[in-house]
Amino acid sequence: ALAAAPALFGALTLLGLMSALGWRFNIINMAALPLLAGIGVDDGVFLVAAARNRAGRLLRRADLMERLGASAHAIIVTTTTTSLAFGSLALTSVPGVRSLGLMIAAGALGALCGALLIVVPLLALRAPSHPPPAEPRP
Repeated sequence: ALAAAPALFGALTLLGLMSALGWRFNIINMAALPLLAGIGVDDGVFLVAAARNRAGRLLRRADLMERLGASAHAIIVTTTTTSLAFGSLALTSVPGVRSLGLMIAAGALGALCGALLIVVPLLALRAPSHPPPAEPRP
């Protein structure tokens, strides 16, 4: 569920922008919805996976912050380039393609905000501040 939070936040951001700016769904920009779900879930999965060690346990908070810094940088770069690439479709003369580009750019940036403002703080809150006790070996 935590990995899906950026996709949900991106969808809500997009719906809010559509309402505020008067954008409407059409047959072309409906293709944005599965793309945005993939982008948002990808960001969330990447962060949740970075929060775990090789044994699948959550990292200590200090180690988590170090690892999430690098992961957040990667997510920011990839989502920004994706938004710029699809946003460049807004420069076309075809209205349907223009709306597709604007919707994907806005939704992807919303998913990025969801990843950084929801998932990262929740992962930090869940992380133990001290290392877990060592398990006894037989």
